[in-house]
This record gives sequence, C-alpha cells and structure tokens, in this order.
Amino acid sequence: MSVFLLYGRRLLKRPMALLIAVVMPIVLVQGVVLQYKSATGLQVAISVPDSTLRGFVTAELRQADLAYTEVAVADRAATGGVLLAIDGSASAVAGHPERLAAKVSYARVNANNVLLATRMNGIASTLAYLARNAPTEAALGQAITAYGQEKPPVATTTRVIGNTNATVLVSSFNMIVFVMLLLTMSNLVMFIKDKSHMTTQRILVAARSKLSYYVQLVSLFASLAVFEFAVMLAAMTWLFHVPLGLSPVRMGLLVAAFALFNVFAITLGMLLVSRTTQESVGRLLITAVTLPMAMLGGALWPLSIMPGWMQHLAQILPTTWVTSLNASLFSGFALSVGDLARPLGLLAGLAGLMFVVLSRINAEKI
Repeated sequence: MSVFLLYGRRLLKRPMALLIAVVMPIVLVQGVVLQYKSATGLQVAISVPDSTLRGFVTAELRQADLAYTEVAVADRAATGGVLLAIDGSASAVAGHPERLAAKVSYARVNANNVLLATRMNGIASTLAYLARNAPTEAALGQAITAYGQEKPPVATTTRVIGNTNATVLVSSFNMIVFVMLLLTMSNLVMFIKDKSHMTTQRILVAARSKLSYYVQLVSLFASLAVFEFAVMLAAMTWLFHVPLGLSPVRMGLLVAAFALFNVFAITLGMLLVSRTTQESVGRLLITAVTLPMAMLGGALWPLSIMPGWMQHLAQILPTTWVTSLNASLFSGFALSVGDLARPLGLLAGLAGLMFVVLSRINAEKI
C-alpha cells in the first residue's frame, strides 16, 4: 500500500491545506514586497512658485538623479514623502537670503526621509548662499546659471555591495518558514481524527512496516515543502519581479534546508499526535508549539529587535537555523563553509534524531 499516495490524495481534498500551501505564501510575500517598496521608495515633491528658484531646485534634483513631482501650494498638505516648499521670489531674496521662505517636511520618520530631508535642506542652503552674494534678481539668475555649469569639486559614485534585494528576499523566505510550520501542523488534525477512528491502525496493517509508514509520510511533507518553495520562487520572479540572486549551488542548499525543516516539523507533529486522541487538545498543542517557534526563530520579525535573552534562547530553535541560513544565502557575499555547514548540519541532525524518536513509538499510540 502506498501511504504517500493515500495521504497525498487526502491532502488535495482539504481546501484549507491547499489555501495555506498556495495562496498564503503569495499573499504574505506580496505584503512583504509592498511594505519594502513603500519603506524604500524615494518620494520627493517640490512646491516653488517662482520660476527662477524652481529652475535651480529642479536642476539640483536632476543632477542628484532624484525623481520628483511638482505640487501646487494648495496641495502641499496632501503630499507624502519629502516636500521642499519655497515661497520667496527671486526679486525678493536677491541680496536678502533671510526672505527665502524655505521649509522641508515629511510625513513619516524613517531613514530615507531623513536623508532626503537633509539633501533638500542642502539645496535650500545653497540657494540662500547664492542669494546673499547676488544684489539683484538678474545677478541671482546669472549666479544660478554659473553654479549649474560648474563641475562639482568632488565626484561620487554609489555602489551597493551584496544582493540589492537581500532585505525583501530574507523577509519573504523567513515568512515561508512560518507558513510551512503552520501548514504541517494544521494537517496533523487529520492524523488525530484517523487515530480516534482507528484509521491509522488499518493503514499500518496494510503498510509494509511502521518504518515504511513513517518514511512515506516524511517524504510526502518534504515534497510539500519543495512545492511551497517553488511557489515562492515563481511568485518572487514572475509576479513581483524581484531577482533572487542565487547561484544553482545556493539554490540547492536552500531547497535542502527547507526540506529538512519540514522533516523536523512533521516528525515533531507526529510526536504531538501520539500524546492525545482529542482534536481540541491537539489544536492547543499545535498552537503552543507553532507560534513560539515562529516568533522566537525570526520567521515573523528579525531576531535583532528581541531582548538579548530571547536571542540567546532562539539559537536552539530550528526556525532560527533556517532564517539565519536565509540571511547568509541571500546576502550576496562570499560565505565560508562554516556559515553553511552549521545550520544545515543542525537541521539534518535534528531531523534524524526526531525520526529515530518517532520510530520508537508504539504502534498503538500512532
């Protein structure tokens, strides 16, 4: 009897399992991608009624390669991102820089907005300096033209080291760790029902051996992990257009890590099932195990924001091993053998240990 095919068909008949396996990864990743784009998107707006002053500001923004939008005075309050507003005129500020009514504002406090606001204040300060040394409007116009024609004294270039999409990729694939754990544990309710109705015992009788039963179950859920991983890859590549930046070797290591983690998840789940025949108790055990592992292991938020004692405690959790491997593989940097061998070795060792413990359970408790 093929336990693999039997439970595979049963999983396909469970709408909630399919929803978690296919839809949830895509929805969660979309949320991560949209949040990342919102946090890192550079939104610059200017509101400068005077044409001479506006020409200087827009030239500076173009030279800095910053996209911008122009808004009317009446629309300033509804502007998101960073806004540079200058109400003074060229004739009024020439020789009188204190009349340059420049104001920089932004809706949300984050690193990008603060840096952009600093840049906008620099533009306003430069304009005030030019106005101080230009007694007339014509002189100010000539000073602005001359300033724009001069080469900057220091040439700078910007280059991102490592994978430019590391943040969104690590966050997304950490989220799939939680999805896999949730899916695997939610499917255990099916095994609790089988146990209470003696279905599992009949399957065990028809199977070649208890070892064959476990091997096929573990293989099924490992295959499910690989399937979810493929869904994630397809979503990131074709739906959200985020390049993975993984070599074939790193891709293989990541697939192996997720498969090993799911082997651990199903063996842990089967051990929980062996402790009860009540569905309510089983759900309680599943919740008590799934949420702490996900929260402490960095699947829902970065480990760095947690207290120090929690970060130390998290080091013994397999969820932490997977999320740390995600960070290493998606970093884009060269990795040592230890960076890869440690989490993979821990996952393989724990999966093997859990399988040995599971295989020693009496058949009547399965």
